[in-house]
Amino acid sequence: MTTRSGQWLRLVAVAGMAVVASLAVVAGAGAVASPAAPQGSGGWVGTWATGDQPLDHAPIPAGFTLISFSNVTLRQIVHVSVGGGSARVRLDNTYGDGPLTFADAHVGLAAANGAVQAGTDRALTFGGSPSVTVARGAEAFSDPVRLNVPAQADLAVSLFLPGSSAMVTGHHDAKQGSFVSTAGDHAGDLSGSAFGTSIFDWYWLNGVDVFSPSARGAIVAIGDSITNGAVSTFNGNNRWPDFLARRLLAAPANERRSVLNEGIDGAQLLTFRTDCCPTQEAGLAVLDRDVIAQTGVTHVIVLLGTNDLGFGVQASAIIAGLKQLAAQAHAKGLAVVAGTVTPFHGFFDDPAKDAQRDAVNQFIRTSRVFDGFVDFDAATRDPANPESFLPAFNSGDGLHPNDAGDQAMANAIDLRLFR
Repeated sequence: MTTRSGQWLRLVAVAGMAVVASLAVVAGAGAVASPAAPQGSGGWVGTWATGDQPLDHAPIPAGFTLISFSNVTLRQIVHVSVGGGSARVRLDNTYGDGPLTFADAHVGLAAANGAVQAGTDRALTFGGSPSVTVARGAEAFSDPVRLNVPAQADLAVSLFLPGSSAMVTGHHDAKQGSFVSTAGDHAGDLSGSAFGTSIFDWYWLNGVDVFSPSARGAIVAIGDSITNGAVSTFNGNNRWPDFLARRLLAAPANERRSVLNEGIDGAQLLTFRTDCCPTQEAGLAVLDRDVIAQTGVTHVIVLLGTNDLGFGVQASAIIAGLKQLAAQAHAKGLAVVAGTVTPFHGFFDDPAKDAQRDAVNQFIRTSRVFDGFVDFDAATRDPANPESFLPAFNSGDGLHPNDAGDQAMANAIDLRLFR
């Protein structure tokens, strides 16, 4: 990292072992931007967030039936990172086709089967009003409520929608079960009895902040299905950012930060895709919203390029995109940590693509563009077949790590990067 003396320290983590790779004096234009100053003790910080996308399904696919969005209550379950004594939620209508009204909203600690723990239900207001209409393309923050949110807790956020929406803003493949009631306003119910139908995406719920006495800021992980945890255990919170969040909770106070997962299945660094997952914008296009705008953000870990490479994008274009991402994040005072692209032989079987991946990774390892890097590739590859996952970390498709692979990725991150 850049220091005030102009020294640049690259911290490399390989398979959980931190190695100080180089220490050099850099002058003038060669130095990277200084990372954001720690937030300090106490303050608002994001504790959960998700990358929103335009979903191509309306009405909602709940279980194996289609349910209209009109006159329904969504009870959505999210797993937080750090805890705090107050909370607020963020709603998102970025991809809507018009204004959308939420007539009732509540938050509380989740219990089993869609219930809310007794004594924790809090009605949310928006500028003092129990309802809010979110304009097309806009977001809305709730007013803060006093609620003791433990670290690593599951929250239940309940939203009553009296009307319908043809265009849906949400996050596909949540790897988390949530619930919907099809008969009116049940946002304030403690019981889960009205929420008999399961859903598997998040809708219009974009983030949760807490007032934390100890978190020194937020780390945003931006990436594709590998970051989203596409094949991690359902409801297990075993995506690599989840493992990182748990490590940070046990870290020294000057490294303790929340982790926000902005991974989206199928995402590319450079391309707006309409062919997959179901649709998502390029990483560079969502940088402002998904990273820079997050509450208390100080660092970003970027793991993008796998899908670009798989669809034939050359290393030179990906490198140019990574440079631009770093420049934009640095301009906002954020520290940028780049992750090397993990093996994909067995999914993208093409020696030319393997060579392009190696070129991108060599740039990430040797460039002074970033404040640091994490060698996810070295942490997960098979030493005997370095273009492939270690069998113990392979989910079976050659592209995605399993839970053990996700944990290895998180363990490969040197927490000193976040001091």
